[in-house]
Amino acid sequence: FLTYTTREGLTSDNVRALCPGRDGSVWIATAGGGLNRLKDGRVTAWREADGLPSDHVSALLEDRNGTLWVGTNLGGAARFSRGRFVPLGPAQGLPHHDVRAFLEDRGGNVWIGTIGGGLTRVGPDGALRVFTTAKDGLPTERVIALAEGPRGEIWIGSSGGGVARYAEGRFRSFTTRDGLSSNRVIALRVDPDGTAWAGTSGGGLNRI
Repeated sequence: FLTYTTREGLTSDNVRALCPGRDGSVWIATAGGGLNRLKDGRVTAWREADGLPSDHVSALLEDRNGTLWVGTNLGGAARFSRGRFVPLGPAQGLPHHDVRAFLEDRGGNVWIGTIGGGLTRVGPDGALRVFTTAKDGLPTERVIALAEGPRGEIWIGSSGGGVARYAEGRFRSFTTRDGLSSNRVIALRVDPDGTAWAGTSGGGLNRI
């Protein structure tokens, strides 16, 4: 094992998420240390002073155009391209400042899971749609994991609401009442045959 810590240049040893870059770099989300990039053994960092919405980074995604999406716990999200952060937070229509998950689907939409306010879809044109419990039937508005199925269905892991699947404009939920071992789902993976794997906090691994 080769370990990278603050001794090797990271701004924090509390790493929350990793994202491979198409240029061979690795993007590193840290809690309290901002955004780090490891490339050719060297670490470069971006923090609030550089335009990052918050130094508490929680989620990362590099989309098909090479834009890096950065989610934070305190400042919403931002798109990072050509050295510049473009904010996407409550002031721009995001329903909550605490971002936990990103997903780019086959249509080029970027889905954003937040710990409150619902599920957000950002279209290729930049238009936002927020799915909520009251308006759209989203089972819970505390979204912390996202995955796409083989037919374009969107799987949603939540804090307290189990798993939901969005297909053909409708949500279907799976909770402990359906046999799920825990309603706190923190990781999702979908196989090519449509089987969903749900990792839970305290309840082990589930297969749907």
